[in-house]
Amino acid sequence: MTRLTAEIVKALPAPVRGNKVNFFAGAIVQGLPAPKGFGVRVTAGGAKSFILNYRLRGRQCRYTIGAFPDWSPLRAVREARTLRQRVDRGENPLGDRASQPETKTVADVLDDFMKRYVLAPARSLRTAREYESVFRRLVKPYLGKLGIHELRRSHVAQMLDRIEDENGPVMADRTRAYFRKALGWYAERDDQFNLNAAIVRVAPRANSLERARTRTLSDEEIRSIWPALAEAGTFGAVVKMLLLTAQRRTEVAHMSRSELGADGVWVIPAERYKAKRPNPVSLSKAALAIIEAQPRAEGCDYVFVGRTKKTPFSGFGKGKVALDKAVVNTKGGHPCSTGLCMI
Repeated sequence: MTRLTAEIVKALPAPVRGNKVNFFAGAIVQGLPAPKGFGVRVTAGGAKSFILNYRLRGRQCRYTIGAFPDWSPLRAVREARTLRQRVDRGENPLGDRASQPETKTVADVLDDFMKRYVLAPARSLRTAREYESVFRRLVKPYLGKLGIHELRRSHVAQMLDRIEDENGPVMADRTRAYFRKALGWYAERDDQFNLNAAIVRVAPRANSLERARTRTLSDEEIRSIWPALAEAGTFGAVVKMLLLTAQRRTEVAHMSRSELGADGVWVIPAERYKAKRPNPVSLSKAALAIIEAQPRAEGCDYVFVGRTKKTPFSGFGKGKVALDKAVVNTKGGHPCSTGLCMI
């Protein structure tokens, strides 16, 4: 005879993607048998909730009882037995929820946040692409299908543990920050949503001192990649400029010809500089030669022009992959061994 305990529910494995229902009809919980259709749904992110599947008037229905561990197996089985009795009488438990607003999923909330906040014309965040990428790759596959009111700190912590293992602590903390921002935005619009229960007390993964960027490229590492940069098109030119000016990636990629003075000084305007003040950068002859070599696009003031010939260069991902392959084929070994992982 199968028994169902909190330890058994806790040990249920998460699927690679989507969600999986583990049925426990007939399982005994402290002497009480679980009814037909009773089970535990597990998401790819490890979130678990008790459900009851039933058929009524030829239609298959699923009722979500509550999330584990907020609901214990015993409490969930008692509720499931009550629901099952109502179904046997011809009642539909889901009908009680019909008059209530449809519960949003985590994915719904993230989509609304992107549309109304991140991508709002009045705001136009520079990190919009990062938000979209983090939500699409790291959050939605694990928590997207979970009802927003079912979300608990344990769900978020398990998701961040997985991200830390697969992508590192810095990416886990970035995901935590973006997700917390989205949930905070939603909490202002839903009085029933408990932000504290969902994420507020979930601790960061990376130590702030460990995250400080102290790594620098050696002369040998620069010599190893410089020849390959000449064959890397606009991406190579941008990387050369990064090495010659020691400025941030976005500042260099968004360099405009109107920011360049006749005296060979590039003035990064305050609205583009982190310190919010103009930053004059004296350009060497090598840097000026790179700028002079860049093709001009009609009607576009950017020095390093993107694919559309109207926007600044942004193809760092593909450029980095191609550069890694070029250096590995030439020098051998892993690209990280030459410092390329820093670019």
